[in-house]
Amino acid sequence: MKESMQNQQNRQRWMLVSSLVIMAILFIILALADAFGLLRSTDLKITNFIELFKSPLLTKVADFLSWSGETPQGYLILVLSVIVLICARYRWEAVILGVSAFGAIVLDEIIKIIVRSPGPFAPTNPALMNFNDYTFPSGHVIFYMTFFGFVSYLLLSHMKSSWKRTIPLIFMGVLIVFVGIARVYLLAHWTSDVIGGYILGGMILIISVQVYKYGIKRNFKLCRRK
Repeated sequence: MKESMQNQQNRQRWMLVSSLVIMAILFIILALADAFGLLRSTDLKITNFIELFKSPLLTKVADFLSWSGETPQGYLILVLSVIVLICARYRWEAVILGVSAFGAIVLDEIIKIIVRSPGPFAPTNPALMNFNDYTFPSGHVIFYMTFFGFVSYLLLSHMKSSWKRTIPLIFMGVLIVFVGIARVYLLAHWTSDVIGGYILGGMILIISVQVYKYGIKRNFKLCRRK
């Protein structure tokens, strides 16, 4: 029995590591392709198609979907969430949420500097570009994946199935899924930026959940409610 459980754990570990490796390879390939402009014609075609559906109503919806990831409200939501978790004595959850979300923001900025992929509104002359013109990967998507993704995991882990859990899960799921389309619609990002954001955000979320579970299993001091 113990051997069977050990084999199952080893398989799960192998699948987890394999998934992260595959995602990392895909992200690197996408980043290189973006850096050399190999995806720009495809990005442009997708953007032009999405722009065919432009309307005042859809623009308001896209702005709403993007609102939580803008500055300063994104930082405010993160800080308030961490404070609420600490006050509720969920200190380990607060640490993981804060470190993963803030770390994702910093990592996003670093990658933007390295890849230097100009967004839809970037000047055609490279000499006129500044940091704000680089858009790979999408910071909104990364933040939504790491923040709302981990909060969703906490709700699934700590709350029993009820409308009180279902409604916020659906709301956050809608934000995560549709923010990528919204960013392309608003001409803030190319589709490749959004895909890169989902991949990197997914990797960070997976690692965050595993670190969180490891702390619970090892009964870290921060995991104790008292």
